[in-house]
Amino acid sequence: MKRESIVILVLFITLGVVLNFLPHLNYDYPMHADEWTHMAYAKNLTSSTWYFEKAHGKDLEIGFHVILAVLNKLGFSYLFIFRFFPALMTILISLGVFLWVRKISNEKAALFSVLFIALLSSSVTILGMVYFLPLSFGLLFIPAGLYLFEIRSKWFFLLFTALLYIHPPSSLAFFLLISISILYKKERLIENFALLVFGGMLALPLYIDIFIRKGLETTKMLSYELWHMTIFMPGFLGYMVFALVVLGIIFAIKKEKYLLILYSLAFFILMLLYWFFRIEIYVYYWRILMYFFIISSAFFGIACQEIIDFAQVFGNKKIRVFIVISLLLVILIPAVPHKIKTGDKLYKIIDNNDYRAFLWIRGNTDENSVAILNNFKGYAFTPIAERRVYTKLMPGISKKYDAMNKEVDIFLNESCMNLSFLKANNISLVYGNCSNEKLKEIYPELFVFDW
Repeated sequence: MKRESIVILVLFITLGVVLNFLPHLNYDYPMHADEWTHMAYAKNLTSSTWYFEKAHGKDLEIGFHVILAVLNKLGFSYLFIFRFFPALMTILISLGVFLWVRKISNEKAALFSVLFIALLSSSVTILGMVYFLPLSFGLLFIPAGLYLFEIRSKWFFLLFTALLYIHPPSSLAFFLLISISILYKKERLIENFALLVFGGMLALPLYIDIFIRKGLETTKMLSYELWHMTIFMPGFLGYMVFALVVLGIIFAIKKEKYLLILYSLAFFILMLLYWFFRIEIYVYYWRILMYFFIISSAFFGIACQEIIDFAQVFGNKKIRVFIVISLLLVILIPAVPHKIKTGDKLYKIIDNNDYRAFLWIRGNTDENSVAILNNFKGYAFTPIAERRVYTKLMPGISKKYDAMNKEVDIFLNESCMNLSFLKANNISLVYGNCSNEKLKEIYPELFVFDW
């Protein structure tokens, strides 16, 4: 690589790191309910209390939870991991995309594909690189696996195996893309498919009993109903970025990069099935989007590269530099504020007072206590306080827990007057604003009920 290319690569990656860290700048805690849940899973690998008395089901993302637990044993606190590791994953994902796009196109396109990754927004439904979640490894291993396949390395199957343990939806997307690549290139067909099968067999210990019991329904264990919500893609990416992706698709067709077109077409068909028929096959809609965006980074890079190459027709160096700078400004001026604005929409479950209270509960209450509190804060309560909760907000729609959450809301809104509710459900701790004299306040906003 030329020195100027290295400088540009570092600048683009740094931009991505900064933009993805901004939401964490003044907040020390995990920023998504899923992050808190994964913390609970990781702590549960040792001895920590689970949310409910009933043990959680089969852990299909155990690879991620083992990674968290090992990092914690190495001295990284869970709060540190969820605050700073999104930045690390941003770097690694950017490098993975760079290597892949450089291999299938050229260095200029690869550099701008990294800019696309830097500007890619995150949201509470689509997730993204502002979070540290199992999906993060999918966004890393998919371009890395495609790169390994392009250089004819046989080790791509290990990434497939890893994703089966870390994030099954990403493993299915990985399988889809690699299968398309194998069929398109028609090279070592039997050998490459055999490697994929072997990679899948390495994960059989995790899946075999579930397959026996549930069959193909296993693939839906990590999906949940989101009321059939969809996104307006140009608005999410930003209109200029989206326009360059579309332009890149046109250039890719013109340059006969049909494999890229097949990748995006496969995901687009899956999205169409959801948009019009609410059908999700194996990989559900909200994850398809992120995998599609990884492929879109290549289109974005190709479009920018073609525009820059067009500037070469001008003999005057100043004109060429002006065109390149103008392209960057046209991209960055709307895109950077757009990403910062989307970061402002991310929620924060607890504050410093909640965290201190939960720590106090862990050190000063009976380990068999059951608590009720704001249902949203229930996500963070068990991982920190290491005490069970009566209920908490659940992802998607759950009639059982929706009814239980309504009970808690009514109890707290009525200033905790219904003691029979506490007694009937063996609840001993209440965290919230209560005015019932029969409840003893043992810490600010923490009440104990001795039935």
